[in-house]
Parts: sequence; C-alpha cells; structure tokens
Amino acid sequence: MKTFRLVGAALLAVLMCANFTSCSKDDDSATQGNDDVGGGEVVAIEKKLTKIVGVSGSGTETYEFSYDDKGRVVKASEVEEYDESYYKYEYKFVWSDDAIMANIKRSSNRDSDYSYSSTLTLENGLVQSCNDDETYSYNKSGRISSRKIFVTQSYLWDSDKLVSVIYKEYEKNVFTYGTSCQKGYLPLILFGMEIGCKTLYIANPELIGARTNQLPSSGTYSNTYGDGDEVTTFAYEFDKEGYITKITSKQDGETTTYTLTWK
Repeated sequence: MKTFRLVGAALLAVLMCANFTSCSKDDDSATQGNDDVGGGEVVAIEKKLTKIVGVSGSGTETYEFSYDDKGRVVKASEVEEYDESYYKYEYKFVWSDDAIMANIKRSSNRDSDYSYSSTLTLENGLVQSCNDDETYSYNKSGRISSRKIFVTQSYLWDSDKLVSVIYKEYEKNVFTYGTSCQKGYLPLILFGMEIGCKTLYIANPELIGARTNQLPSSGTYSNTYGDGDEVTTFAYEFDKEGYITKITSKQDGETTTYTLTWK
C-alpha cells in the first residue's frame, strides 16, 4: 500500500524492520513558540480509535485496537494484504508505571511464523528506550523532535502542528494545514512519521508527544536527488460528534483512503 512518501524505497524497507522505538528526553526544542503539552498522559475520556482500514489499489491495511479502562491499548493487530501476499502482526501490551512490555506474533503466507518481545521504558509518560536500538528526543512541549536508529529524522512542530519531517539533509516532507477535528485526533503516523512500533503510537500517540487534532491539507515531498517535488492532498470526513471517519489522500492520480472507527 502506498502511503505518504518519506524516504527512498530501499531505506524505508530497512527502517520498517525496526519494530520498536526508544527516546532520550532532552531540552533541544525544534518548536517555534510551542506552549502546548504534546504528550505524556493517556486521554481516557474520549472515544477510542478501534479500527483503521486503508485501501490503495488492490492493497489493504487493517488495524484493530483494544483498550483497558485507562484508555491504554492492550491488544492490537495489523494485517497487510496486497497481490497474493498476506502479513499479520498480533500485539499484546502490558503496561506498568515505567515500562511497556510488548509481545508480538507475526504470521504470513510467504514465510515462517515467529514471535518476539520488547520492553519500552517510560519517563513522564514518554517512551525512553527499547533495547537501546532507537532513541528519541523531545522539544520543551514534550513533542517528538528527532528519531535516531541508523540515521536521524527530525520533526519540526509549530505548537500542535507537525510542520515538517526531515530525513537527514536529503529528503523532506513539508505540511500545510486547513482545518482540525473537534473530537479525537489525527493518527499522524499515517502521514510520513515512519516510526517503528507504529501500531502502538497510532492508538496512543501521546507516548511520543504526537497527539494532535490539526489536519494537514497537503504535504510536499522533496529530495536532493533531482526527482522533483511530489504533492499529496488530503481530504477528511467526520461524524456528527466531530471524529474523523475518513481520510482521502491523492498523489499523481493515485488515491488512498483510510476509514476510521471510534467507540
């Protein structure tokens, strides 16, 4: 399935194999005038995002989530289907005050099944480490400002708007904004934040300070390789309460739709 382009295809494949993330808290802010609080506290009073179905051409991605009474995701699944390929990831999350234990089972019709686990440590409600493989930095408002695994990605925020995602100095996504949602939030992971363990952060984006109700109207991808800019436009539909029910992205004649269910 084609989502908003962030990095070259070969490197993206490598980065997507890193399933869990870590972060180191610092005061290095990439924010212009932030005074909001980006993360750290799970929001339990609103409806929860329970399902996302993404469709692009013949490809389908389906995410489903279950939560405890504190609004924390405890079970999730991710199914990818395209052509004749099928992949499924099943997640179980065990929360404590200073860590999240994640147990994952992967199955496919292409290769053997396997299971693995990781422990994500928490500080002030933000993910701090996972097997020391990946590190995060946050700005003063608690929003993710950089991600480092093999290379570094930087995230620039203007208050609660994600302005840009920069992959080193070579590739960049820049977002423009139009509207916001009255309830719920935007799963920003779908818009170029290529981060390991994305399923956890789609359900609880406050774990990396990425919870926002601001909605991009377009995104422009550019690089230094001379490929030319690529512009993606976004449109949204809402239910009567103001939760996002559908996101439609268009790029070069290709349309991707995400249907969101809140309960």
